[in-house]
Amino acid sequence: MGEHKPQLVSKYNDEIAISIEKQNALNESLTTLGSQITEKKSEISVVESRIAELKELVVERERKIDLISQLKERVATLEATIGQANSDITALGEITFDQQQLDTALSSQEVTKSQNNKYKKSWEGLDLFHPNRRSLTRNSTSTEYLKQ
Repeated sequence: MGEHKPQLVSKYNDEIAISIEKQNALNESLTTLGSQITEKKSEISVVESRIAELKELVVERERKIDLISQLKERVATLEATIGQANSDITALGEITFDQQQLDTALSSQEVTKSQNNKYKKSWEGLDLFHPNRRSLTRNSTSTEYLKQ
């Protein structure tokens, strides 16, 4: 083996160098794959976040659809009420404002208020009306009783 030793050492050194080159290439590929895996995991995380956001948007959309449905029902009810009110107003016929008639009514109201106040004072003067009671009571100056 003595004379073959340098050839064997050279051969094994060449094989070792080739193996080291292969190992370095594999390590480089492994490093590249590790980086790609990390990048893909990050992309997956972004996609999962987006999916969660989209699920929330779907829930919000469904809630808004329900709200729109409720609002449409309310609008239909209000439109029916308005339609009924319009029919009722139409059934009343044409109504015209008469300022003279309003003035007469307000004047009559003032006269009635004045007369009412006058009669109230008369009753209070006779001590027959007590604000705390609903009916006439005994006059303090009279011995006669009035039915309560």
